[in-house]
Amino acid sequence: MNFKLYIQLFNIISTFCFKQPIPFADSSLSKQGIHKIAIPGNEDVAVWWSMKDQKWNAVHDMCPHRQASLSSGVVNPITNDIKCRYHGMEFNGCGKCTLIPSSAFSPSTFSVKKYYIKEKYDLLWIDDEKDNDLVIDVMERPHSKLPWFISSAEGDYKSLIENSMDGAHFNQVHHGMMGLNRYKSMGEYNKAETNWFNSSGFSCTIGTTSTTNTLLPIAECIFMAPYNTQVKLSNTYIFAITYPVDKKKLKLVSNLIVHDKKTYLDLFFEIFKPLIRISGKEVFRQDIEIINSQKQNVYNHGINYTTISQSDLPITLYNKWLKKYGDEEES
Repeated sequence: MNFKLYIQLFNIISTFCFKQPIPFADSSLSKQGIHKIAIPGNEDVAVWWSMKDQKWNAVHDMCPHRQASLSSGVVNPITNDIKCRYHGMEFNGCGKCTLIPSSAFSPSTFSVKKYYIKEKYDLLWIDDEKDNDLVIDVMERPHSKLPWFISSAEGDYKSLIENSMDGAHFNQVHHGMMGLNRYKSMGEYNKAETNWFNSSGFSCTIGTTSTTNTLLPIAECIFMAPYNTQVKLSNTYIFAITYPVDKKKLKLVSNLIVHDKKTYLDLFFEIFKPLIRISGKEVFRQDIEIINSQKQNVYNHGINYTTISQSDLPITLYNKWLKKYGDEEES
């Protein structure tokens, strides 16, 4: 086989193909140095800012020579190409090799896979196609929002997606935060209906018919395959994208989005940004702790949930969706 063709095929079969753009950082990501970014498919990407081209570049984080991590290298201050720390091979933002020190080999023989970085909604998104549409309806309308919460942890991403649509867990798991009390009833969920269900996801509404002695809001739970959940509470959305970075680790990108845009809310969110970040980290820690407590039992016995409330409908629909469409999405 032609050596150059072999290298190109290696780049294709060794990297993950996206089904949609994936957010990995907010727009304040440092433009200094090289960032190692984990993406679905158990792959890493080297991301760096090109001062020359004034744009983000991203390539597969593995030099084709001896498989060193390109993110541990440096950015050439003259060309703004990424230089492998091991033997000095350089690659431009298109993934093409531009320099092989101390070698008569043509640089054009080698390349690494290129990824595209898009900046939108105050987030940086990574994609393997240049022209994929990136439209999130809830973000297109005038709104106020918290600072983006972005974090990774060991855990099953599907369990965290379930958790994000589980309205009955808040006062139990997050007892003591924001006035939540596991010993005080918030009311009873006694109403649930499916709005739609297809290969793109589903929507359902849960709530209560009671007008007294209840703190439960009517909530629409929306799942947009394969990673996005939105819980709509009147004019407020709890927005989350939860995806796997490998078999053991997940990444969460989430926010609280309020329609319409309010100047006083923007000011409030800005003033209390440090406290909001601390609270967000603790909520995430608690959620990860509880879903990991499921881990061994699910491993031993499989998923064998019992429905105890109308609030379980989103979780039931999500597992129904996984059985019907999930294998196709993850293949």
